[in-house]
Amino acid sequence: MKTISKTNYTEKMIKAFSKLAVNKQLSSLRDGFAFITPLLIVGALGVVFVVFIFGGWGSNNASLLGLIARIDASVNGTTLAGVTIDSNNILSFNANSAYQTISNIGVKIFEPLWSATVSGALSIYTSFTIGYFYSRTRNASQPIITGLLCMVTFFIVTGFDSSLFGPNGSLISIIITFITVEIYIALEKLDKLKLKMPNGVPPAVAVSFSKLFPLMITAGGMALVNAPFIIMNQIVGTDASSFGKAIYLALQAPFISLATNPSGQLGIGILFVTLVCFFWFFGLHGSNILDGAVNPIWFVLLALNTEELSRGQIPSQAMAKGFWDAYIYVGGTGCTLGLLIATLFFSKRKDTIQVAKFSLPAGLFQINEPVTFGYPMVLNPTFFIPYIFLMPVLTVISWAAISILKWVPGGIVAIPWSTPMLLGAFLHSGSWQGIILALLNLIISIVVYVPFVLIYNKAIDTNNSLSVANKIFLFGKLKKENRELKEKIKLLGVEKLQEYENLNDSLKLIAKNTKLNIKQEIKNLKLEYEQKSSDLNLEYVMKYNDINNVIRKGHDMSDDEYLNYLKDSDIIYNEYLSKIEQEKNDSSKSKNSKKENVKNLKAEMYYKLDVAKNNKIVDQSSIDNYYEKISSLWVEHDKKQDELKQELENKIKKARSNKSEYNETLNKINEIKESVNNEKH
Repeated sequence: MKTISKTNYTEKMIKAFSKLAVNKQLSSLRDGFAFITPLLIVGALGVVFVVFIFGGWGSNNASLLGLIARIDASVNGTTLAGVTIDSNNILSFNANSAYQTISNIGVKIFEPLWSATVSGALSIYTSFTIGYFYSRTRNASQPIITGLLCMVTFFIVTGFDSSLFGPNGSLISIIITFITVEIYIALEKLDKLKLKMPNGVPPAVAVSFSKLFPLMITAGGMALVNAPFIIMNQIVGTDASSFGKAIYLALQAPFISLATNPSGQLGIGILFVTLVCFFWFFGLHGSNILDGAVNPIWFVLLALNTEELSRGQIPSQAMAKGFWDAYIYVGGTGCTLGLLIATLFFSKRKDTIQVAKFSLPAGLFQINEPVTFGYPMVLNPTFFIPYIFLMPVLTVISWAAISILKWVPGGIVAIPWSTPMLLGAFLHSGSWQGIILALLNLIISIVVYVPFVLIYNKAIDTNNSLSVANKIFLFGKLKKENRELKEKIKLLGVEKLQEYENLNDSLKLIAKNTKLNIKQEIKNLKLEYEQKSSDLNLEYVMKYNDINNVIRKGHDMSDDEYLNYLKDSDIIYNEYLSKIEQEKNDSSKSKNSKKENVKNLKAEMYYKLDVAKNNKIVDQSSIDNYYEKISSLWVEHDKKQDELKQELENKIKKARSNKSEYNETLNKINEIKESVNNEKH
């Protein structure tokens, strides 16, 4: 009973966490910020040019231009070409210096790369991207129009205050975007607000004008929200001159103050990274669940670092965007690169060593699904402690190196998550100290995992049947023993040697055939399972789309029309399902041809289903009934998928357990060994 209750509890937790993983708001935040990451890299490139190529005046920075000026001054005299070095050894340019002119030109060319992408426009871009992705989850007919509307409302509620266009306005952008999309989606569904154009009007123009009234009402409503704040600012002189400014003063300013405070930043970081590991331990993508909530913080810190660098200061914010990928995700969540290396050096289990060999190349690029599900790390109690708590420990160490010791500068580049670890640390920090910190974290992760790998060595392998990999290993070991035995047999005469040679050749042939047969059989079984699984998914996706389209359009139908549509839909659906099955089973056609024809048949089916729909009304109970149908449909789908998986596992287990030829040959070898030993004695 205890086992059952624990299983049910785990399943309930996984279901609860899964709801977070598909949360529309969080997924929209994640995708919206991820979409603008290339712009941040472009902006960081501009800062690199400004600071490291053309900067250096008055601050003794080691920019390329500053280095050339210093050499010129030291060789030709400290005042030549307008370059001076004061008693404190500080390099500066004279106003009339050619170096100063070159510096000014370089800054004017490359500084806009930063201000146009991050410091002066980040919140503008996020209002569009988040609005676009969120409106897609809400089934908006034109997500691009919705995204543009979110940009407009952001400008409105901020009173066009340019100080809020950069990272300072990120929270305003998020809040206003969600409000805007909800209002617009609600208005878009009202037929009374749809402006219908004559038949001769081009479709693109007709679609745009059909959204006119919802757009006007949404934008106008946001403008009215600003009114009380504008009135109070003009009459009383309050600081909140707009609704956006009020949000900033009430929410974002205190939150940014907490995030930029070293202690507050550490608390947020430890909570974030612990939850990521905790979710992954249950097989859920922790980063996908939480990135949407925390990315705005990391982007603000990145912008602050870049601004500090542009002023000639050392970046001070530790957890800027890219910090986690550069220093903490050592091979992925749970620092599994350290586990893989520890496994290769200290593990005695052939199954984990094989997993480590296959997973290591991917781990170098921060991809750790092979080890997470292959080792496995998911729900593995042996590795619970290092998997959950190692990353928080590395977070404290890395934070201290940047914020307390000031040994490593804060990051200035939001590196892609798949950048190899040491390279990522250098690109993120722009310093060799970053590489040392990343290497230190890797060594710590290896040391921490070693005792747990040794403990795991003692764990009982519950898989009694030999895997293909273990069979190959055993045949290799037997081959080595045979070489040693061969030398002994030579002493017993040519006849015994010939008998052994014949048997050894037989062993090699059987070993090769057994290995190939089992590999091919398992490969065929997996291909068969993939095809069945694909067919099952296609069947249920089509059923789901059919019901979902009814739910989405059904509220515009009368009861009679609704029943007629269901009847028509069922006929159309069965007709095309039959056609699709025939097409897939047609052996005379190529795989690509069948795939294309199936795609066309599906498109034609959905079009005819669409044509069958009318525009009247249906009661809520019918819609609720179809929601229940969808729920039961996916329960049925999951059950069939589990049955398919169980069938595959049983067949593979049966294939791997067929070792009769191997055992027979092994017995013959043992007989010869005994014979050799007896004759030797």
